[in-house]
Amino acid sequence: MVLMHDRDFGMMAIAAKKPYFGIVFVRPGQISAEKTIETLNEILSLDIEPTPPFILVAERKPSGVQVRLRQKL
Repeated sequence: MVLMHDRDFGMMAIAAKKPYFGIVFVRPGQISAEKTIETLNEILSLDIEPTPPFILVAERKPSGVQVRLRQKL
């Protein structure tokens, strides 16, 4: 699984059509490690169990963290 702030990396991984287990994209990028850890803790508190391969986008907003999950069926 890859944790990143860089959207381009995720797009390259998908475009290359290489197998991947999971990509977790944390937005906005360039935020402190503390905020990234808080975002990850909020994701874990949601008890989401994605099926690989998946892409999870977590966006920090004033109201909390918005999570979008894309997985192949």
